[in-house]
Amino acid sequence: RRVHGGIAGELESAMTRKKRGATEEDTKPTKRAAVSRKGSQRSNLDDLFNEFKDSSEDKIGVDGMVRFCQSLEIDPSDIITLVLAWQFNASVMCEFSHQEFVAGMNKIGAYDLLTLKSKFPALIRLLDNPSDMRSFYQFAFTYSRDVGMKTLGLESAIAVWKIILNNRWALLHKWIEFLEVEQMIFCFFLM
Repeated sequence: RRVHGGIAGELESAMTRKKRGATEEDTKPTKRAAVSRKGSQRSNLDDLFNEFKDSSEDKIGVDGMVRFCQSLEIDPSDIITLVLAWQFNASVMCEFSHQEFVAGMNKIGAYDLLTLKSKFPALIRLLDNPSDMRSFYQFAFTYSRDVGMKTLGLESAIAVWKIILNNRWALLHKWIEFLEVEQMIFCFFLM
């Protein structure tokens, strides 16, 4: 069966040339095949984005994020969700713009959900690198702030620490306990 056009056509042509005894250089995929593959990947990412985007806006909003997490079989409060937002360089919590989604998926090297899911262990391992962990930590706090705010409230900060430092810092629970007690003492003095 002959396939014409696109990358399939390029690969078939390369295989035919190789059978005829062409050199290895002659059988390498052409620039057109690479462009076709990139166009196909871009199309896949556009389709994937459209599957989760809000119907009224060109972004994946809260409902779309829930569906995205369900499709990936992850909890929205799981650290991998925050790691994905970091890799996508998301600017607003629980939202991905089209540009953030496509650029992030390209950065990760995933063009479908199955491939993205297979990248989770490697993405989590990035946090073992102190420089990446520092970048992730800073991103997490900036990302978690309410729009227009310069600081993060204590409740939100504790929630973020629980996500990013769980199983990474042995004193996390003592730190949170201390902050909660200090907050109660401070509130008592304000009354």
